[in-house]
Amino acid sequence: TLEFIGCRISGRLSTGALNILDNSTNLKTGEAYYVRQATGRNRWGDYLGNSVDPQGNFWFIGQYAKANNRWSTWIGTTQHAASRIYVPDASTTTGGCNVIPFGNTTASPTWGNQKYQQLITASDLGNECVVDICDLGFVSCGTGTRHFDRIQIRMAQTDQTTLGTSFSANLDANLRTVLDQRNYDWSQVKDQWSQVGLESSYRYDASKGKNLVIQVLVYGAKCDSWSGSGGHRSASRERVYAFGWASAPPATGSRGASAALKVQLIANSYDVHNYGVGCKGSNNKFATASIIGSGKIGTNYTLRLSDALPNANTFISVGFSLWSAPFDLSLIQAPGCNMYFNNLLTLNGTCNSIGMSSTNLSIPSSIEPCLRIYFQYFPLDRAANPLGLTTTNYARLLTGH
Repeated sequence: TLEFIGCRISGRLSTGALNILDNSTNLKTGEAYYVRQATGRNRWGDYLGNSVDPQGNFWFIGQYAKANNRWSTWIGTTQHAASRIYVPDASTTTGGCNVIPFGNTTASPTWGNQKYQQLITASDLGNECVVDICDLGFVSCGTGTRHFDRIQIRMAQTDQTTLGTSFSANLDANLRTVLDQRNYDWSQVKDQWSQVGLESSYRYDASKGKNLVIQVLVYGAKCDSWSGSGGHRSASRERVYAFGWASAPPATGSRGASAALKVQLIANSYDVHNYGVGCKGSNNKFATASIIGSGKIGTNYTLRLSDALPNANTFISVGFSLWSAPFDLSLIQAPGCNMYFNNLLTLNGTCNSIGMSSTNLSIPSSIEPCLRIYFQYFPLDRAANPLGLTTTNYARLLTGH
């Protein structure tokens, strides 16, 4: 043979056919020949093994041949594949448009305050042992900005195959709050997946319950600058819900066998999205922050400021964690302007003749997935307010493979 002795790995998904492995993957290529027959045979492969770490990654230990008739050990790993899981399907133009749980187009005593749960089955998750969920996406039936006086999303696990009417009883194990924000604004486009913007990831561990429960709690839900229906795409999946309550959310809800929302689970994958709102400048426009790129690790992206004053200077705030509510800059004489996160790094920029500024950046290949990076612009505008600057919305970059 022309191939030196190395090591390769193979396996199969839990959903694959029994006794049939996938094509093998090279772990380490051999570097030279190996011949050692002192015992009458050319022994090989005594020291091989694999193990699973607490994150669900497989680690493999194998031998390979080196120069001068020697062998050595190689250790390698495979990690969870990045994916976008769609429940029950990825279609953004089919299904109903349901105002539960994210509200209708206008503030309403009926639809403003809601509590809701839906079930994601182990089968939906591909019967994986561990899934790191970085964000959740939903399909809006309209375009604009959706506002919540407060929004909270919690996730948990259960071995129950159906949801009961008691909200707390459905949250059996591994309960975690992944989003809890006040005065929250979520940009959406009709018939597109819009990520809700989780503040932290959720680790699904099948040993703690086969099925996943998503709970959404909202107060004061409404839509601003909106066109189209106020609901989100739904499908024939079960849900538990309550709406129209005035003070404390109820302990129990109504169970429906259909009309749960379609949901996208981003697992170790990437995304960019806009949140929050800016304040009006002296040009009667709202300057806007956006990201041109994907968030994929190892790629480049561009920060973009639009609709600021021509030739204006701007600060770019960079952070990694949101405040629980935006900081109202009217306290320092910039009414209607907000700051959304703790500033860890400040960049500078200058607008062109049409009030646009661009900054090119890159995502290192060594960076971890599910990292959230937030960007907000602060364009100088002396005539806008006594502070002499305005603010944009904020853009979030979610890293992934």
